[in-house]
Amino acid sequence: MSGGFGWLRLSFWLTVWLVLVWLVVVLPFVCFAALASGDGVPWAEMALAVLVMAGASLVALLPFLVLSFANAFFGGRLRQLLHLPADGPASARSQRRPSACQRPTGSIVG
Repeated sequence: MSGGFGWLRLSFWLTVWLVLVWLVVVLPFVCFAALASGDGVPWAEMALAVLVMAGASLVALLPFLVLSFANAFFGGRLRQLLHLPADGPASARSQRRPSACQRPTGSIVG
């Protein structure tokens, strides 16, 4: 499944991005504190803080991920958010019935 919308792939990349975001957030504060105190940068403590915050963020997002993988409606919304193609062949997508809010095309009103 290359380029697919798998739950394992999305969860992995979400975890990687959360770690990178928290690293970018925490690193300036740790470096400033290390420069101000004159000590070295506490790499182990910084890594632990980044992993804890990324884990907490992932736990907060986990119910929404589970809901998007378990429910077709929310999965479609997540696909739209991530700009991923919809599932199924192109012919099945083009033959969808119009919703009740759409005006029928080709009809003569008189």
